[in-house]
Order: sequence, then structure tokens, then C-alpha cells
Amino acid sequence: MLPKAFGGVLLVNVVGSAIIMLVLGFGVGAARSTFREKALKDGDKEAEARYSYPKMYAEGFTEHAKMFNCVQRGHQHAMETYSQFLALSLVAGLRFPVCVSLGGLLWMFARLKWAEGYKTGEPSQRYQHWCSYGIWSSLLLMLLGAGVTAVSVMV
Repeated sequence: MLPKAFGGVLLVNVVGSAIIMLVLGFGVGAARSTFREKALKDGDKEAEARYSYPKMYAEGFTEHAKMFNCVQRGHQHAMETYSQFLALSLVAGLRFPVCVSLGGLLWMFARLKWAEGYKTGEPSQRYQHWCSYGIWSSLLLMLLGAGVTAVSVMV
């Protein structure tokens, strides 16, 4: 039987985090259009090829390419750790649903702040907000909770 508070894990860590991932993804789509238009306006004859799909990152060293790549990197980094976040949340939430839900809220806010800092065009700014570190602390919380849950199942 699942604990009642596990619904919070599903709502926050699964549904809420999926919304955050969509927001970050839509941000990349908007940035792709914005920086392609800026590059075209500046006379970049390669802008269509530089910013078109299926390219994940814009090639070249222009300021527009760097800015786009920073927005893309904010989303890509979230994608690189998202599956671990989800899996660990679902396991840890079986035993610690309230803590995991709170950790999920922290993760979501931290993800947005991290990406916001990255899209300034200066990658070091991804940690400009103190909450950006919450990406890692929340992930470690999920890892610890999942480990304790796994051990409790074995004994």
C-alpha cells in the first residue's frame, strides 16, 4: 500500500518537474528563433544553417551563438540528470514522501534559477542564485532516501 502523501511525490516530482522541463524546452525553441533572427539581421549568411534543426548547438563563436548555446545548455543539463531525479524520487517517495516532495519543489525552483543564470551568456552565472545549488542537494536527498528505502526492503 502506498502512503497517502505519495500523491505529493507524483504531483510535484513527476507532474511538476515535467512542466519545468517543458518550460526549459520551450525556452530553447524561443531562443533558437530569437538568435536566428538577430544573426540574420546582423548579416550572418549562415544563420539558417547555424540555428536550424537537427543541430542541438549553434556552431561558431559569435555572441548570438554563445547566447543560444547557453540557453540550450541550461536545458540539456536538466535532461542529463532528469531520469535519475525521477527514478530516485519514486523510490525514495515510498518511504519519505513529504521530504521527497519538498526536495522536488527545491529541485524545480533551483532548475529554473540555474537555467536563468546560464542564459545570461556567462556560464559561471548558473550559480548566481544561492538556490541553484539546490539541484545537487535535492538530488543527493533523493539518492539517500532511495538508498534507505532499498535497504529497508532488504531487511
